[in-house]
Amino acid sequence: MTNGIVRAVDIGFGNTKFVTGHPAGGEIVCDVVPSLAPISRGISTIGGGVVGDNDVLEIQLNGSKHIVGKDADKFMPATGARILDPSYTGSDQYLALLRGALAYMNEPHIELLVLGLPISTFDRCSPSVKKLATGEHVVPNLGHRLNPEAPKFMTVFVESASVMQQPMGGFFDHLVRTKQLLAIKKQTALIVDVGFFTIDWIVVQEGKPNPSRSGGWNGGMSGTLRAIADAIERDQGVEIPTTSRVDACIRAGGTTLKIHGKETDIAPQLAAGKATARDYISVLASGVGTGEDIDNIILAGGGAVFFLAALQERYPRHEITVVKDPVFGNVRGFQLVGEDMLRRKRVLEQRAA
Repeated sequence: MTNGIVRAVDIGFGNTKFVTGHPAGGEIVCDVVPSLAPISRGISTIGGGVVGDNDVLEIQLNGSKHIVGKDADKFMPATGARILDPSYTGSDQYLALLRGALAYMNEPHIELLVLGLPISTFDRCSPSVKKLATGEHVVPNLGHRLNPEAPKFMTVFVESASVMQQPMGGFFDHLVRTKQLLAIKKQTALIVDVGFFTIDWIVVQEGKPNPSRSGGWNGGMSGTLRAIADAIERDQGVEIPTTSRVDACIRAGGTTLKIHGKETDIAPQLAAGKATARDYISVLASGVGTGEDIDNIILAGGGAVFFLAALQERYPRHEITVVKDPVFGNVRGFQLVGEDMLRRKRVLEQRAA
C-alpha cells in the first residue's frame, strides 16, 4: 500500500533532526532532539512513555528502555558523553533515536523515509541503515499524552527507505531555495558539512560529484569543543568531563560559562577551538585544492557558523554561503530529494499502467 507520505531524518552524533511535515507551498517543518539515548533505570513513566515533566520518550528496545527526546540530557550521568564511533549505526542507541524520531513524526505509514550518513561510512553502512529503517517500528503514541484512553504505543510502517551522503542534503536544499538547480550544472561547487563528529565535503562539477576531491574527517565540532574544554581545564584548574555546556554557551553566542556557580570568561580559551577548526579545514583543503576553479562554496551543518571563519581564511577570495538554518539544511534536502524520488516513481507507474 502506498500513501505518498515522505519523511526525512538525519541522525548525527550531536543531534537528531527530522521532518514532521511539509505543507503544499510552505516551508518544511523540522524538529531536533539531542543524539542521546541513555538507558532508563526504573524511572516511572506517564503519558504513554513520557517521563516525568520532561519532553522525553521511553523507547523499548531489546529488553531495555532508552530515553530519547529534547530533555534526554537530564538523564545522562555526570560523566556521560555521546557515542563518537564510526560503527554508531549498528548500536542500540542509533535505533532508539530513529524510533524516537518516528514517534515525534506521529505518522503511522511512511511510503519513503530518507536518511543520511557521513561520507566516511556511507558505502559501508548505507545498506544496513536502509534495512534497519524499513518495516514496522513500535513507538510511543504521542496521542496518549492528550487522551489517556488512547493506546500507549503505535506501529509505524516504513514502506521503503533511501540513504544519502549528508553534505548532498544541505546542497540540494540550498539549490532549491536559491533556484540554482539549472545553473549549478555549469559550475563547480564545494559543499562543506560540519557535524558534531565529522566534517564532510563534496566537490560537484557540472552537476556531478568528483570523488577524488571529496572526503571526510573525524573531527567536526566535537574536536573543537574538546580543545576548548581542555584549555579551560588547564587555565582554570577545573575538570570539564563533558563538552555539552561549552557547546550550549557557544551556540548561544556567549563567552561566559558558569564554573562552580561563578560566571567565568572563556573567550581566551575559544582560540584553542578556532585553531582546531583551522587544522580540520587544512585537511579539507589538501583534498579539495587551492579552489581557483571553484565557483561556489556552500556551508551547512550544526557547526557551520563556528567553522565559517576558518573556511573563509583558507579561501579568502570566495564568498561563502551558509545555508538557512544550517542545522536543518541536510534534513530539509533529504525531504526534497525524497519527494522528487516519489514524483518520479509515480510518473513511471503511470507510464507502465
